[in-house]
Amino acid sequence: MRFIHMADTHIGYSAYNHIDPRTGRNQREVDVEDAFRQAVDVVLDRKPDFVIHAGDLFHTVRPTNRALSFAMEEISRITEEGIPFIVIAGNHSHPRMRETGSVFRIISRIKGVHAFYRERYETMELGDVMFHLLPHVHGGETFLEQVRLMRPVDGYRNIAVLHTGVEGIRAFKYSTGEANEDLMSINELKDGFDYVAMGHYHEFTKLTERMYYSGSTERLSFSDAGQDKGIIEVELEPFSVKFHKLDIRPMLDLNPIDAKGKSASDIMAEIEERLEIDMEGAIVRLKIDSIDPSEYMALDIKRIRDMASKAMHFEIKLSQISGGSADVDVVNISSIEMDFADFVRKSSVEILDKERLIDIGKRYLQMAKEGRM
Repeated sequence: MRFIHMADTHIGYSAYNHIDPRTGRNQREVDVEDAFRQAVDVVLDRKPDFVIHAGDLFHTVRPTNRALSFAMEEISRITEEGIPFIVIAGNHSHPRMRETGSVFRIISRIKGVHAFYRERYETMELGDVMFHLLPHVHGGETFLEQVRLMRPVDGYRNIAVLHTGVEGIRAFKYSTGEANEDLMSINELKDGFDYVAMGHYHEFTKLTERMYYSGSTERLSFSDAGQDKGIIEVELEPFSVKFHKLDIRPMLDLNPIDAKGKSASDIMAEIEERLEIDMEGAIVRLKIDSIDPSEYMALDIKRIRDMASKAMHFEIKLSQISGGSADVDVVNISSIEMDFADFVRKSSVEILDKERLIDIGKRYLQMAKEGRM
């Protein structure tokens, strides 16, 4: 028996003021969709017995019509091949109030989709497999009570699916601090499951011999920088796990600069050294710690902007020393020309040629910079 385990696709996520030139939409929203489409392509190529999605299919409780339509189209590509799609609700896509309703009521109308979102442990039989499914549950103790109900059933291959953080596991090396998240000890879950598919932690991680986080399919914060993203192909007999890496946008969190006691020229030299890398299309962050505000004001921002111009997004995270304490700020280094172009491209105003307007605007902005206006 062979199946695919994925999680944390966060369809509908968007960030940064950058527009995809192909679609005129937020670039990161498009990136997230491209990653999910790649995951579906892997599924169709590998033709597994079923697909498990361990939560956070969507980034928000109320995804846009566009995000919902995209997800349904891509999931239908799987189910139309006769491959069941089993999905649970994660904390991002689970309503805090029952009266809000759940988007999974719509998703479950697709033939071949089995969606679980009712804040309780449920089981589902599929051939000789018994699925043990626990979506996100409000309230820590209530969630743990449901975990303790989960136990293998004799005569079946037993697969558990949860969306939660895990205490006491070295690999789970951060607390997300998210509101509305579940957390459990690994000892809460009974032994004897043939596989445990986990969602919520965004890095591909082996917890035990048969318990894995697949990780997210895209890098959604700088805590994901440097991590490979993908989905897991699992073979039960003999047991094996294969990670299928997805081709996604680079995210670089550069080595920080300790600016304490340094002049602007010294800091600039270190910045230039950090930025002598390939940043084509990447999302990049540089931390500068303990910088004096006057030295920050003396930095050559134009030089920094020029060096980072090939990045999709570049930001400097500053901790400035003021009054004996550190103030943290994030400075996005983009040009006014880039901001103007993004504004025009995402404008809903009907004009004949947006690109021509951008070119004209850029010429005027350049003339203003040069003092010719």
